[in-house]
Parts: sequence; structure tokens; C-alpha cells
Amino acid sequence: MIGALAVYAFLAATQRLKGACVMTLAILLNLVAAGAQASDLSFNLFAPFDHNGLFHLIQMVALAALGLGLRLGTNDEVNQT
Repeated sequence: MIGALAVYAFLAATQRLKGACVMTLAILLNLVAAGAQASDLSFNLFAPFDHNGLFHLIQMVALAALGLGLRLGTNDEVNQT
């Protein structure tokens, strides 16, 4: 994941891929989710969430961002041809 983060951060910084900023955010969120799962964090929102529940909540946002980044990146490629 660190390698993928470095690649997408480079692509975002050099503006070589339209969705690279969103992909970088998605990868960062994925790493945060993994950190939450490895911790002892817990909280009550509308139900009690332990570290695994928190992981899944963060991971849902990360997957949505990943899908958006992929869509932006592929739309960029389609529009150039």
C-alpha cells in the first residue's frame, strides 16, 4: 500500500492522471482503516462500534473514494482518444 500511495501521490503531484488525488486519498483512508483495526478504538454512534466496526466504516468511505478515483482516471483516458 505504501508503494501504491507513493505512485499515486507522484501522479497527483505531477498532474499526470486526473483521478490521482482521489486515489491518493483512498489509499490513505485504507491505511487509516487498517490502523483503526489494529488498535483498541471503539465508540458509540447509533450502535456500539469496536475496532473492527470502525475499520469497516472507514473502509466503506475508502472504497467509494477508490471507485470515484478510478472513474475519473478512466474517463480521462477515454476522453483523450
